[in-house]
Amino acid sequence: MQGWISLHRKLLESKIFQNEKLLKVFIYCLLKASHTEHQQQVGRQVVTIKPGQFVFGRKKAAMELNMKESTVRDYMNLLKYDNTIDIKSTNKYSIVTIVNWELYQDTNEKRDNKNDSKDDNKKTAEGQQINTNNNDNNGNNVNKEYMRKIELFNQWWNLYNKKVDRKKCETKFLKILEKHSFEEIVEGTKRYLDYLKATNTDKQYQKHPLTFLNGENWKDEYEEHQKQKQSQNRPIFKREPDYD
Repeated sequence: MQGWISLHRKLLESKIFQNEKLLKVFIYCLLKASHTEHQQQVGRQVVTIKPGQFVFGRKKAAMELNMKESTVRDYMNLLKYDNTIDIKSTNKYSIVTIVNWELYQDTNEKRDNKNDSKDDNKKTAEGQQINTNNNDNNGNNVNKEYMRKIELFNQWWNLYNKKVDRKKCETKFLKILEKHSFEEIVEGTKRYLDYLKATNTDKQYQKHPLTFLNGENWKDEYEEHQKQKQSQNRPIFKREPDYD
């Protein structure tokens, strides 16, 4: 990959600059993004890549960034949550788009046009400042809120003892938190796990975590479990012996 990217000094005042790893991942995205529309072979498919986009793979990114895959995932999600990037995923690949790329990254054709160079420079500065200001308006509260939700998900994930499709579960869990409290979800999850234990249900028959979240099964009461507990607490009366 050849060429260069534009960086506005306003980035120094951005919250992205205050986090070394977040800045590293953001710069990585800028460097990987294409300046021109082109066709790219991804496996057996030919994908159209537009300016400001690139094909993203977490394993490759982790290797190139010298980070753990989980770290790359968290910071990419943070940039997405902050509306700095957008990620569209399929079963085979993900396409990352730099939000507002066209506002602050000139094309080569514009740079070659001397008559428009001043306007382009002004547009670059203004566009990048708009993007940075939008991020700054969200402030560190967005960072903190997102990381708080990620921590809540991690707590739930550690509680739910069947680990499948973590990424999809995380996305679903964050959406659920918009309408339901963490306490409600955890209480219902514990109720389900207690039910499995009380009924000696084999782990292979336990709901997959994504199925549990999609079905909102934390709302279930699990009446059989309650009846079983009630029967265990019910006093036992013995019959008097019959002497006749």
